[in-house]
Amino acid sequence: MKTAKKLLCLLLVMSLCVGLMSFAAAKDAADYTDIDDVDEAALEALYVMTGLGITQGFPEGNFGPKGQFTRAQAAKIIAWLLLGETADKLPLGSTQFSDVQADHYASGYITYCVANGIIVGYPDGTFGPDNLVTTAQFCVMLLRALGYGLNGEYTGDAWAMNAYIDAYDLGIFTLDVNFTEGATREQVVVYAFNALLSYTKTEIVKTTFYKVTAGPAFSTTNTTVSGQDKYTVEVMNVIAGVIAENTSFTSRQAAVDAVVKAITDAKAGATPAISQPTADAVFMAHYAVDEFTTEKEEAVDSLAKTVFGLELDDDPDDLGRPSIVWLYKGAPIFKGKGSDPVETFEKSFTQSDLYKVINKEGDIDATWNAASGQTPETATLTSLRTGTAPANAAGNIGYGVITEIYKVGLNYKAVVIEPSFAKVADVKATAATATKGAFTKYTVGSQDGDVFTSHVDEAFEPDTAALSGTIAKGDFVLYYKGAKVLYIEAVETIEGAISSVTSGGVITLGGNATRVAKAGSYTATVSKDSKSFYVDSFGYILAEVSPAAPPIPIVLVLKQYNRSELIDGAVVTKYFADVVDLSGTVIQAPLKAALASTGVIGEVLEYDIDGDGFYSFATISTSKAILNTGTITTITRGDTSLLTAGPVQRVGNSTLFVVADYKGSDATGTVTKYNGVNAVPSFGSSTSPLAATKAVSITDPPLTAALVADVVFVYDNVTPAAISRYVFSLGTWNLDEDGYAIDVVIGGEKDTIVAKTTTQRDALIGTTNANKLYASIDTSTSPWTITPASGGITGTGAVVSNSGGILFNGATYVEDIEDDAVVYTFNIPAAGPTTYGTSDAADLEPVTLGAKDAIYYVTAPGGGGIVAIYIVIDNRP
Repeated sequence: MKTAKKLLCLLLVMSLCVGLMSFAAAKDAADYTDIDDVDEAALEALYVMTGLGITQGFPEGNFGPKGQFTRAQAAKIIAWLLLGETADKLPLGSTQFSDVQADHYASGYITYCVANGIIVGYPDGTFGPDNLVTTAQFCVMLLRALGYGLNGEYTGDAWAMNAYIDAYDLGIFTLDVNFTEGATREQVVVYAFNALLSYTKTEIVKTTFYKVTAGPAFSTTNTTVSGQDKYTVEVMNVIAGVIAENTSFTSRQAAVDAVVKAITDAKAGATPAISQPTADAVFMAHYAVDEFTTEKEEAVDSLAKTVFGLELDDDPDDLGRPSIVWLYKGAPIFKGKGSDPVETFEKSFTQSDLYKVINKEGDIDATWNAASGQTPETATLTSLRTGTAPANAAGNIGYGVITEIYKVGLNYKAVVIEPSFAKVADVKATAATATKGAFTKYTVGSQDGDVFTSHVDEAFEPDTAALSGTIAKGDFVLYYKGAKVLYIEAVETIEGAISSVTSGGVITLGGNATRVAKAGSYTATVSKDSKSFYVDSFGYILAEVSPAAPPIPIVLVLKQYNRSELIDGAVVTKYFADVVDLSGTVIQAPLKAALASTGVIGEVLEYDIDGDGFYSFATISTSKAILNTGTITTITRGDTSLLTAGPVQRVGNSTLFVVADYKGSDATGTVTKYNGVNAVPSFGSSTSPLAATKAVSITDPPLTAALVADVVFVYDNVTPAAISRYVFSLGTWNLDEDGYAIDVVIGGEKDTIVAKTTTQRDALIGTTNANKLYASIDTSTSPWTITPASGGITGTGAVVSNSGGILFNGATYVEDIEDDAVVYTFNIPAAGPTTYGTSDAADLEPVTLGAKDAIYYVTAPGGGGIVAIYIVIDNRP
């Protein structure tokens, strides 16, 4: 799994490469055929040195970053560093070395370097032009070119160490350089680039400044100035608060003015007001302003400035991050990252987290990169730390959203990279023409961008898409848009079973803790089955990888129900759904859990069957079939224009009609199939009202309006009812980082509901709310939607029992009850925790209810008998 550091590095390289391709320069390192083999740390040096013409690579078009420079090539670099383009005008000619002929390509460079004491030959009179230059030798060449070591410092036994120390002090090398080994070509370029930026001349700079020094203390009594009381200790403290001892100023008058202002501010409103001369005199009597002069040796010139006129500009990259741009003759030859971020978050962060970085409150300049494109905003620190985007930027900061905090001068800049997750809609290659190069267009979400593979005019054909990994049509990817470029990143997949999910959103997948990414849309559930998941580079879950579906995995859901069994002494509830497949066959489908109460019954859905034989359902994907979701109130035999909305508009004699007649909420019904529009009977409001009619056409290639529906499902007059899993509040809670975790019992199992506020908490545990039964609690609304238990009975002072399959409240008949109906009992003792348990109706003994006790029951849809009983026994005094 990739790390955050790797992802951020990837984003930088993507942004950098895109930016470079838009530069029009005579020499461009991007043209090297092996540029991808160059280490990231050497890219800036190679681009600048190539752009200046100092480095040109080999005639074959490659640079050879892992090879080594020869001594002749090193002489060429030194000559170019000192002379610039005029180095190529050095004449060829004979040299003092026996192995360098007059027509040698580097004879002019070698002669120049030797004449200026930069390079020396070997004692045998040879130069060794084809010998590989060592790190130490090249170090000495660079130092002498900068004006160092001309007095023999780099001779004798300690020459290498002296050179290494000077090179480190000038920033040419770092401490991790192995000085005893040969340098690779990319390392030589880095060292030469550092030397190019090093200062070659220094001068003495004098600076004059003034310091305020405290003198005798002010008197607090019997002193007057112009008839007024002299300043008290209080005024003295005002002055001291503004002018601390030894505070420095750039001029004497600035020092005097600062204290005078403190005095006049303290006496504001006094009559007469103190005058400037008087205040100045008072100040000078008790403070001294001393003049100081310092001398400092400061560097003023570099080869980059004096030889090439190289300029450094500051320009944000495509993602809005601080970057650097090197300009040569007014044209950019390199654009790369500036300073590293002072902090990087890959999830939401707190006020404390942000204050540790910036140590202030106020505004912070922010750039938001999301699927909709770059949106520069001024975001307050509050909005960043709480995860709220600026006004017109979408979404909150969450898991998998990268926020980089940069120090820019005295201020800070936040760069937010917020990806979206979607399937690549299209990848279309376009051949080159006479006016435009060949390119591939990538479309994902509502965005698209081009990647060119050839150019007619590179300056006008920049890539507007940048890819990470192999991207193909139909792949799921992360994407976001910078100022000009659409970034598309391939995602990874992992496998494992989800063993736990906490109320705080922590998911244990394959033994590792993770969460759902901000870009994801996955609702995690515990399952012993191992599944595949799409994850981002931080390991946060984006979605479950859909398993390969059968050719036509579509059914009409008729009803759902459950059955309770006593297994190993425990009541086990099993869930089922009756569905109709495309052939009109009714199937009893086992489920892992009850279906949603809405949006399922009477719907045509895709299904999947896991390894244990359990069915799951999902909305039909248009890549597999087209679902007409409009309600059709009339079906007329022989009328081929049955469907008037959606992409499928016709039926015919090849269309199968499956009619499921489950009026009301009846537990049973009939399913009839008719082959062809001339065989199906007419349906209409005068005969049999239709609750919903769905048409499905399964075809490949994609559907068009002219296609005929393969199947029409008719589900007649359905009003499904759901069985609520009632919630019982135990009245206890724990406070953790996610909020108040309130203890409840749902379906006989202890669970928690997290409240963010005390108001939400007290809605379930207040004095009148604890140890109480609720039909449902919807925490997605504000305030919560809490539905009291209803539809059953409340008994006090009565005997409740199951006799012969009938529930009695005292002597009153209540409802038929099956032996396997689940009974939940909550016992609230006078001291100690509430206990709870489950059994079935067959074991229900007579229960005598007190004044504070209650019983609730739930019936099946359509009055199909009692399916659950909740008995609350409150035996507190």
